[in-house]
Amino acid sequence: MESNQVCNELYSSLCQESDRGCVIVGAAFLEEEIRELLRAHFLSNPDAVHELLDYVLDGKHSSEPFGTAGWAIGKAVSLGLMKAKVGEAMRKLCQIRNEFAHQSHSGQITSNDVQHLQAKLAKVNTDVGVFVASTNGALTAMAQAPVKQSEMMVRIKEFSEERKQFMGLLSFLFSFILDFTLTRSNKSDRLPRRHKSAP
Repeated sequence: MESNQVCNELYSSLCQESDRGCVIVGAAFLEEEIRELLRAHFLSNPDAVHELLDYVLDGKHSSEPFGTAGWAIGKAVSLGLMKAKVGEAMRKLCQIRNEFAHQSHSGQITSNDVQHLQAKLAKVNTDVGVFVASTNGALTAMAQAPVKQSEMMVRIKEFSEERKQFMGLLSFLFSFILDFTLTRSNKSDRLPRRHKSAP
């Protein structure tokens, strides 16, 4: 699956969601991409399977349960498949996702959510602010275009500035993780996606 096609799939899914769903579904997309990264590594390197078994059987290597998002992030970083700062940003997204998954949360994306994730991503690439502003401007322009608009464009009109900025951050983080995956896996050999829907 081509990079642009995957990104379009992500945006299409996010635009159909509430703020709460946007955070949960966005995190699910990125988590699956990290698992795809690990699959590509283990499929292309048979010796790594033994390494994985040693890792799983020896509990001293990880304080997080096997198969969780935290475990996958930690494993990808420890194998050198993903930069540590990208892993830190992903962990922050998972933290925000967990907060949104609790019904006591307001369910609205706030400036704090944007700032906390952007602060982590700024350590990955200082151009994150420019990228988010560009994405935000593009979404706004699309929503204001004087043409017959699709249902998605109508929904974008209703998004808060924080929602659009958060979507830009998700796209920015996703692009880094996707790049890691595509450098280690033939595009035609990628395994089918199994993204989970938000509740």
